[in-house]
Amino acid sequence: MKNRNYFLICFLFFALYAKSQCILDAGSDVYFCSDNSTSSGNFIGNNVQLFNAVHPVSFSWNAFKVITIGSHTIRYHASDFLDDTTSLNPEIIFPMDNIVFNLTVVDSSGNSCTDSLVMHHFPFYIHLGNLEYTILKGDSIFLNFSPNLNGGVAPFKYLWRPNHGLRDSTTGSGFWAKPEKNIKYYLNIEDSKGCKQSAPWLYSIIVNSIGIDEELKEKNISISPNPSSGLVKIDMPLNLELKSISILTMQGQVVYSFGEEILEFDISELPTGFYLLNIECKEGFVRKKIKKM
Repeated sequence: MKNRNYFLICFLFFALYAKSQCILDAGSDVYFCSDNSTSSGNFIGNNVQLFNAVHPVSFSWNAFKVITIGSHTIRYHASDFLDDTTSLNPEIIFPMDNIVFNLTVVDSSGNSCTDSLVMHHFPFYIHLGNLEYTILKGDSIFLNFSPNLNGGVAPFKYLWRPNHGLRDSTTGSGFWAKPEKNIKYYLNIEDSKGCKQSAPWLYSIIVNSIGIDEELKEKNISISPNPSSGLVKIDMPLNLELKSISILTMQGQVVYSFGEEILEFDISELPTGFYLLNIECKEGFVRKKIKKM
């Protein structure tokens, strides 16, 4: 009988002890999106789970990060990152990568429990470089430059806009374009954490008509010398009004552009090879091939 009472007392003691200990799960790590594109927004504590706590309870978020820049030391605390360190679900006001947050819960019986999660921040970076190409209507061009949008967490979903003339608008680089009108392509990206970003235009395609091209060829527009290692001169009838001249690579990238009344120019600094010479007049457009020796 004594043994039975002993085991009953022990059982009740451990049952009460277990009930008095709160159990906390702070939830999954957080990935901060600078544009608030995730469905949950930029908050922590969205998935906190609390068991065996006597309500009401209090919450306390803690974090500590030290950064040294030269001779300066900066110390960050949870209040630098969150709008309210005593809220269950505070908003992130200052993102930084790899910050460990500890959440402590104290219930009305004085029992406490703690768990942690990590804030990650992989921002997107945009460069303002861009490329300009000139093609004849009906031509295709292969666009293979690196995207002007980087960062985030791989893998990525790419979407080029507008998609007019694109054979595949869902690849980062290395795709064919065949626009029928002047156009500028820009990139939208979404990373594996649902963060989204858009970049300024990267490719500008100028599409010239080919109908007038044949008309101007009959007007004795010529270039000399060709091939050339330096100066190139354009000979054209006086009744044609010149608007602009552009030198392009064979892939359509503009390397030089000249305004009105420039009929002689120097190509000595260009690498050896073939180039396209676009001559635009008020009366139309013509394209010639030149060789740099």
